[in-house]
Amino acid sequence: PDDYQDSIKNYLELTGQVEGGTKISSNTESSGRFHTDWLNMMYPRLVAARSILRPDGVVMIHIDENEYANLEKLLDDVFGESNKLGTIVWDKRHPKGEVVGIAQQHELIAVYCRDKGSFAVGSGLTRRKANAEAMLSKVAALLKASGGPSEEARAAYKKWLKERKQDLSGGELAYSEIDANGDVYRTVSMAAPDKPETRSHRPLVHPITRKPCPVPAKGWRYPDKTMDELLQAGKILFGKDHTTQPTQKYLLRENIYENVPSLLYFGGSGDCLDVPFENPKPLKVAMSLVESASQGGDVVVDFFAGSGTAAHAVMAQNATDGGNRRYVLIQLPEPLDPENKNQKVAADFCDKLGKPRNIAELTKERLRRAAKKIKDENPTYTGDLGFRVFKLD
Repeated sequence: PDDYQDSIKNYLELTGQVEGGTKISSNTESSGRFHTDWLNMMYPRLVAARSILRPDGVVMIHIDENEYANLEKLLDDVFGESNKLGTIVWDKRHPKGEVVGIAQQHELIAVYCRDKGSFAVGSGLTRRKANAEAMLSKVAALLKASGGPSEEARAAYKKWLKERKQDLSGGELAYSEIDANGDVYRTVSMAAPDKPETRSHRPLVHPITRKPCPVPAKGWRYPDKTMDELLQAGKILFGKDHTTQPTQKYLLRENIYENVPSLLYFGGSGDCLDVPFENPKPLKVAMSLVESASQGGDVVVDFFAGSGTAAHAVMAQNATDGGNRRYVLIQLPEPLDPENKNQKVAADFCDKLGKPRNIAELTKERLRRAAKKIKDENPTYTGDLGFRVFKLD
């Protein structure tokens, strides 16, 4: 259950703060009564999660604002503060209804790894630029219409980007230029961020004036050999003359992937394919997390399967990128009471299917429908869309 609130009377009795109806403790009435049960429920699950996690594995926990501060302390204790990778703030675009105080518009996703050293050796947390393919396709169409790279095509592309500013990330919007080869690119500083003693301080000679250009105070980001390779590849851009510091050219087609940012924007709701679940997580959000944290044949485990969105996301992402990820869902067969008005629709749904009245049966039906939908939308996909069920005796 999401609500672990306890009556103050019962709480004081259980914790020995009342004797014969009289308070014998100086503890305040608000001390922990809303949080203790939740913490006791989460702690062993986090320990179990860490014990089965690969050395380079990642745990992502989606939560609202109510218990986040407590969750973070638990995660620091179980995984270690040094293994915290950050927190993703999911902007849901719409604030909650009538409240006293701030109307929360976001939820949070805490991200920790098992061992940061092992994690750093792997692929890290990256995601495909959501609009990269559309941007490249638009430029290709403009170049075809204008007979190649032209000022007309460049102006039309910048106008197209401006019209879609709300839908593009800052990283995508930066790719606003088209070079002589028709490649979409952005410019990036080559100044060294630290350790200048390991970097090059050799001036770059301007190709037209033949005079040296300014060198960053800490030197260039790369050693001489790398700078020569960038020059040879035409990936260093010079200004009109030697007074401007050169920059590096990043081609969009070579930088389709980007680091996962701390902000995630999505205002839609979840779709359980007509299986009755309340407030399911949106599939697109789950897919973005699966994509960024896993690849190939990785295994995704969800301790709170609920509507099965995590498994749906794994199957859908495999169909998208050709991965062979597998999933393990854990869900208690919580009974559904047809006499309870909040559970009647779900209980009747199970009856219609001829299945026992419990949440696990709803989850399994969601997975069957998700697999069929993925197959219908990707008829050439040959990946595994089935699942097996193991019941704890």
